[in-house]
Amino acid sequence: MKTSIPSPIRLSCLFLLAVAALAGCGGNDAPALDDTAAHCFDDALHTPGNTLVVTYQDPQQDASVNVFTKTIQTLSDNAEFAGETGLKQIEEKVVRQAFFTMGWGNYTRHLFMRPHEDQSHTVYGSTYESGQALAWSRSTTVYTPAYRDSLRLLKKDETLEYTQTGNVHIQQNVSPYEYDRHIESKVTARYLGDEKISVPAGEFTACKFTINERTEWVYRGAVLKALTGETESYRVQKIELNGQPY
Repeated sequence: MKTSIPSPIRLSCLFLLAVAALAGCGGNDAPALDDTAAHCFDDALHTPGNTLVVTYQDPQQDASVNVFTKTIQTLSDNAEFAGETGLKQIEEKVVRQAFFTMGWGNYTRHLFMRPHEDQSHTVYGSTYESGQALAWSRSTTVYTPAYRDSLRLLKKDETLEYTQTGNVHIQQNVSPYEYDRHIESKVTARYLGDEKISVPAGEFTACKFTINERTEWVYRGAVLKALTGETESYRVQKIELNGQPY
């Protein structure tokens, strides 16, 4: 039996909004408000050297492990991946205040994509590493073909649909130690407009999205709150960009 690790497809869905936040091609620090979802994100985040740090509470976990920090930054504008060059490389790193059993819960993920002038982007794949010495897993996902994500172009109540298809190569220190898995999953994202919400970090007017079974509220590219079905997944405690309040 294969060891259960986080699904690359599920992780990709969770990462969509963070990627959109970092994928802007414009020159302004604050996107102009318009009738699309572009105003939900901040183009300042797409420049290498800028770092967004978000601290969350996970209400579904015990208080001893329910706080985690997510750090998102663009590492390169000229990365290579799966035979492609000149890609944007985005890193997402999650660190919990305490490890889960066997080290699961912390992970680092790199996404490789190419931004376009219309603020959409083409995603080629990702690498993922989780766990610690006692139990670790590494994987590389290559999408064939690469898919086009146009989340920023959605107008209120519009829906974006696409399919992620490809291969995941998995390595881990438990049996089976190395194997490949084909993936194919349909993603449906919908922009529902702006909504005022209250979280421990304060009150915000956030953009509301659904991505498959998840609902997320986004402020300048940071996910403030998320629901999976009717269950709250996490809520934000603090947001900082380059060490300053965001």
